[in-house]
Amino acid sequence: MRFITTLLLVSFFLFSCESEKETPENISILIGYDLSLESLKDFPSDIFNHDKTIQYLNDYSQIDNHLNVGIDFTFFVINDKYLNTVQSLHLKKGSFHDNIIIRKKEADDFKEQLKTALYSIDSLNIGSDRTRLYKPLCNCINDLAAIGNNRNLVVLYSDLLENGIVSFYDTDLDYDSIKEKLEKECQLRNLQNTHIQVISKATEKNEQVLENAESFWKQFFEEKGATFKMSANL
Repeated sequence: MRFITTLLLVSFFLFSCESEKETPENISILIGYDLSLESLKDFPSDIFNHDKTIQYLNDYSQIDNHLNVGIDFTFFVINDKYLNTVQSLHLKKGSFHDNIIIRKKEADDFKEQLKTALYSIDSLNIGSDRTRLYKPLCNCINDLAAIGNNRNLVVLYSDLLENGIVSFYDTDLDYDSIKEKLEKECQLRNLQNTHIQVISKATEKNEQVLENAESFWKQFFEEKGATFKMSANL
């Protein structure tokens, strides 16, 4: 009897540890395209490599390996002065008691909807070259952070060259001055557990201003607790 009791206690302990290790998480994914991007016209035709983007999102969420993950997905475009949410998708967090076949179908349906949303970018038009992107972007990221999920991912196809309340095309950029002007428009929340990935390709025309912008935004977002990376591709 003592042996059986001990065996049951050990089994319960191991199950509890495994359950805690495998606890499903909720993650938020925000992907946006700056359609006022002047240098979009100079980008290679595969700049919006949707299949690669989908694979990147799958790798981040680990949805193929952990079917129980919950995902809040928002897809938006910035065009001159406004931000337009194209589509919002939600995959509810699963549980260990879910039927694996049904759950896999839910995950596959979610990935198919995500694919359809991303491919819709091809039918949208590039807008103005004058970009007032910070305020709508700030509001959108704040909404993301307010959900309170375990992890947040922001993917932006943009050069982040604000050209409205401040201009990143100026040769002499003062960090504190620009930060003050931006934060009068919108204050970012604490962005702990948030990674911001910006996709932008430098051209001969914008190489220096893009380098300055990258330096500014890296410091700006990291001060809010986020991790930040800017690169030519995912």
